[in-house]
Amino acid sequence: MGKKKSPNEQDSSRVQDYLTTVTILESLSDLIFILNVKGEIEYVNQSALETIGEPLNKVLGKYIDEFLVDSSEELSIDAKLEDYEPPVNLIQKISTGIFHEIEAAVISKGRLVPVLVNFSVIHEQEKPAYIVVSAKDISQKKRIEYEEKEQQIESISRDRIRAVGELSVGLVHEITQPLSTLMLKLELTKKKLNDPGVEVKDVDHSLGEMVGLVQKMSNIIQNIRRFAQQTEEDMLGIVNIREMVDSAISLVNHEFQRRLIEIKIQAPKHLSYVVANPLSIEQVFVNILSNAKDAFESLDAKADAQKPEKKKVLIRLKEKKDKWVEIQFIDNAGGINKKILDRIFDPFFTTHPFQSNTGMGLSIAKKIIQALGGDIHVQVTEKKGTQFIVRIPLTKSDEKTFLKNLIEIHHQKS
Repeated sequence: MGKKKSPNEQDSSRVQDYLTTVTILESLSDLIFILNVKGEIEYVNQSALETIGEPLNKVLGKYIDEFLVDSSEELSIDAKLEDYEPPVNLIQKISTGIFHEIEAAVISKGRLVPVLVNFSVIHEQEKPAYIVVSAKDISQKKRIEYEEKEQQIESISRDRIRAVGELSVGLVHEITQPLSTLMLKLELTKKKLNDPGVEVKDVDHSLGEMVGLVQKMSNIIQNIRRFAQQTEEDMLGIVNIREMVDSAISLVNHEFQRRLIEIKIQAPKHLSYVVANPLSIEQVFVNILSNAKDAFESLDAKADAQKPEKKKVLIRLKEKKDKWVEIQFIDNAGGINKKILDRIFDPFFTTHPFQSNTGMGLSIAKKIIQALGGDIHVQVTEKKGTQFIVRIPLTKSDEKTFLKNLIEIHHQKS
């Protein structure tokens, strides 16, 4: 048996343990605070002092909330303290059972430094005695996330400008025909008016036809304008999926006709409406149709590829009662190479030159549908074609039923 330590030796050993603990805490890059149960700071390490920019004597005894504030709201890069709303007491988080991975901010010389905070409660005689707070500086991570988001927004804008440019070519074609017809009818009506025997009902009929042509041109222009100006902030509304499909087709119709691609729709008489941003749904359909158009272009460019007699895209609408609306886009453009199938929804992934395609179309489409609690996936028949399947849940007042439907959507494979 070892020799029992004397009280002096025990004290010396305890002091040595304390010194070792403090040395370890002082060497950490994370910010460390030790608080009493009131939330007053009794210890702070060097990393925390350097970040706060205050000497030790101005920190000890102060409440943690004077230096560390909750940031449940999104902090802007280089956020200033005066722009910040009154903070939530972080100690209150412990009473609600929240101890780990709390996003907060350290007040550093009038600025807010984003940190990730963890709390640990130290008990003595089964009662809380101290609270250890560790905070990791995540300002660099936040800056990278911010820059990536800016790059993504810029890429989405570039993608939309490219799409609007392509659609504008179609716009010229779509307007030219009704405009020529309108001019012809105006000339004919003008001649009728010079005829003494003309009847009012004949002129009225001609004017009605001309109003219809003007309305058609107005609708075409409006579709292009709405597509170009849509934003993430657009409000949710009741969406008629069939109307959105028709609208998307009208936007790409000229490009498809020019490439001799036939579009067919199969839809039931009655289809439930969904709650969504109509412009976002339209963009999803335009992006998927544009992807089909690009696939046909790639197939045409391959001299040795087996080409279909007729280029076709079938859009099939169906509904699983009280659960979801399903939109299938089926083409016969030869299918997607299975080696890249897992990457087609990745941001910036494209098999085309970057100048002509940013690789954001399908990625944006997936994000929009997932934000609605839906799903979009792809099935490929090698050397034949591709099928994109979009499922959008029907909103229900019964939250339990709605959640069950969402789970079923994400597990449904066919």
